[in-house]
Amino acid sequence: MSSEEIVIDVQNLSKRYEIYATPRDRLKQLVLPNVYRAATRLGWMFGSKSDAPLPIYFREFWALQDVSFQVRKGETLGIVGRNGSGKSTLLQLICSTLAPTSGDVAVKGRVSALLELGSGFNPEYTGRENVFLNGQILGLSKKELEIRYDAIVEFADIGDFIDQPVKTYSSGMVVRLAFAVAINVDPEILVIDEALAVGDVGFQARCFAKISELKQHGVTLLFVSHSPDAVTQFCDRAILLDRGKLLLLGTPYQTIRAYNYLSNAGPTSLKDIRKEVIELTETENLTLANAAAHGTVLKNQSTEPVKNSNSPIEAYFDQQLHDSIKPMPFDQRGGEINNISVTDLAGQAVNVLTIHQEFILKFNVRFDAAFERVRFAWVLKTTTGLIIGGGSTHQPGSGISVNPSSSLQVISHFVNFFTPGNYLIDINVRGEIEQDNEFIHGVTNAIGIRSASYSLNFRNGIVDCLVAPTFKITSNNSCDVKQFVIQLEDGMPLH
Repeated sequence: MSSEEIVIDVQNLSKRYEIYATPRDRLKQLVLPNVYRAATRLGWMFGSKSDAPLPIYFREFWALQDVSFQVRKGETLGIVGRNGSGKSTLLQLICSTLAPTSGDVAVKGRVSALLELGSGFNPEYTGRENVFLNGQILGLSKKELEIRYDAIVEFADIGDFIDQPVKTYSSGMVVRLAFAVAINVDPEILVIDEALAVGDVGFQARCFAKISELKQHGVTLLFVSHSPDAVTQFCDRAILLDRGKLLLLGTPYQTIRAYNYLSNAGPTSLKDIRKEVIELTETENLTLANAAAHGTVLKNQSTEPVKNSNSPIEAYFDQQLHDSIKPMPFDQRGGEINNISVTDLAGQAVNVLTIHQEFILKFNVRFDAAFERVRFAWVLKTTTGLIIGGGSTHQPGSGISVNPSSSLQVISHFVNFFTPGNYLIDINVRGEIEQDNEFIHGVTNAIGIRSASYSLNFRNGIVDCLVAPTFKITSNNSCDVKQFVIQLEDGMPLH
């Protein structure tokens, strides 16, 4: 649990780099401005004044610009952004491995950081020697490290390589050892910069389990990741950086949603998308995710009117649930998804679904360009943005061809195996042009559904399931009728 004590205070933080076209320009910048200053002073002495600006031989690059935020003790803050947005620069400034151009950073507590791969390690030293070297850099004495050494080696699990030079390690082995050291120095603030991305699945699972344990003990965590699930699951808040500026500070759900929106924007509309992300964050209607925070009826639980609590309810359409969702369509790149609905088998629109019953997700796609190997996909996620299942028509050799002005209807059958609660559905379409994979269109929060229990008194549990829908795609053009069925797991199709 986080407290009100501020352990990281970042105020108006900026970092500027000078980019030179040639080494000669760097030398000119070092010498000539001083010459001009001296000449200007001499000119003033002899009555000749000059207000000409000093010559500049470099191009400014602001890796970080006017960033401000605070982190409370015990809080986990996620940091997301596209490559080059300033995430690593921000962490290095917080860890004092870089000096800011302007602004202030105040950090209270022992910081343990996993920044660039192998940072803090001497590649010529053995793993054993680096454990003691890195541990002492992080503030432990040699005696303390001797006590913790066995636990570090056990967690790293690199076997006899512990006595081999680190320069012989794979990237995964370096991360194993670095993480094992970082978590065993009693950090008050743990900083992780995408380091876990190179570990294998088993090691990642152990790392995330350890992170959860550290969170329970009140350790503050700064976590950079491109994994929406990891940010949603582990972070209390998250910030979105873009081109060195803090674009958004909000819940993990809000930030990941905006990050996905920005990442899929076309290059010609990025400026407008940035403005739109800010405007949507400031003015959006209550969604399922933030409605609970405002104490409205749309919490992550069933809110059906109380009937006979011992009898099962039927699927129906809840207008309030429908109106609370604000879909976020991505930039169109040759097509558009529209007419999205969930129905029962009789074709009746529903959004409150009974458990263990079959339902149908339908949507149309209009194409403005020709594509090969078109694939359709949708995912189901919790109201916090955690993806729990979904399906895709992407299979080896699969996909269909479409012509400009064509239109397809996608019909996907699924069975509601979800524990009671509210969920959101995202949809996207991809295709190929001259073998280049293209994102055609997508809609985040396309539609919301609620899984209802047999009994209205059924208590909610933790979602632990997968969705395995089937797909049927038909053309709306009478001259170009297609049908495409994908069975995602063994067994007969549902339709």
